[in-house]
Amino acid sequence: KIIVPRVTDVYARCLDYYSSAENNDMNLTDFMTNCTSDEINEITFDNNNYWDLIYLKRYTEEITGNWVKCNYTNRINSYVEKLIKYTYDEGKDEATSHELAQDEAEVGDQCSLNSAGGAWFWFTVMTTIGYGNAVPDSSVARLMLYSFGFFSILAFTASIGHAAGVMLTIVDEMYGNSHTKLKH
Repeated sequence: KIIVPRVTDVYARCLDYYSSAENNDMNLTDFMTNCTSDEINEITFDNNNYWDLIYLKRYTEEITGNWVKCNYTNRINSYVEKLIKYTYDEGKDEATSHELAQDEAEVGDQCSLNSAGGAWFWFTVMTTIGYGNAVPDSSVARLMLYSFGFFSILAFTASIGHAAGVMLTIVDEMYGNSHTKLKH
């Protein structure tokens, strides 16, 4: 549902009612507050539910940090069930129902480790490629990445340098052997 036209309709209906009724004893501000409060609360609740569902949809699909995959379907279903229970069955207000449903939604082991994704992420860090498709969110995670990443880059550079030295030795031996055969 589109929010702005609904709000506009509510206020227009209330203004029409105010202008057609004998409301000399109530000022317009008080009248509008009383007239619109229930419908505006309903529109606000619908809007909040809409955005909750958008976020829930995003979390229902797999959330991935490229190396950790989480599926929050069970938690979301539990949240929705609790929200309906508190709002409609027990008649609690929307804010209280939302808070209670969030607190009581089931939490389970819904994440699994993706070793290949983690290895790919670390390879991009270690080789300084850094595609940027997966980044740490928290400052602690960034600090760990910077610390371990720095030493990992040094270790990778050292191993590449050692591998290059071995390859040069092999090429020198091959070139040296073939070159000496030509002289003899």
